[in-house]
This record gives sequence, structure tokens and C-alpha cells, in this order.
Amino acid sequence: MGLKFLRDGVDSADLVSMYSVNGQPGDWNFFEHTFTNHIPSATGAALDAVAKKFSSVTDYITSIGLSNYAQYD
Repeated sequence: MGLKFLRDGVDSADLVSMYSVNGQPGDWNFFEHTFTNHIPSATGAALDAVAKKFSSVTDYITSIGLSNYAQYD
């Protein structure tokens, strides 16, 4: 889930939250599992390849920081 909070005079605050890049077990209830901005590592050959590519840019491929929310009053 992606959220964008518009703010006056400064850049918007953005958030990406999910359960896992592997999807979620269970029924079709989108909100059945807890969403987080720090997800577990991916599993599976295809996702391992994507994780390896992302890790060439950052060491924090399974998390999204929220400091931009607290940067402005």
C-alpha cells in the first residue's frame, strides 16, 4: 500500500507499507495481516535476483524510512 500525504510549502510525505514481497497467506482479505515498513527478506529464485540487484544500491532493501514525516511541523 502506498500513501502520499500532501503538505503546504514542503515536499509530500510518502510511505510504502506491505506484509511481504512474497504475498500473504490466507484468504482474500487485504487487511488480514499486519502491514509494516520493515518487511522480511524475500524468498524464491526470482525474488533473490531482484534483492541482489537492489542491494547494489542500498544495504536497506527491506525497509523504508519515515524520517520525512517528522522533518517538518
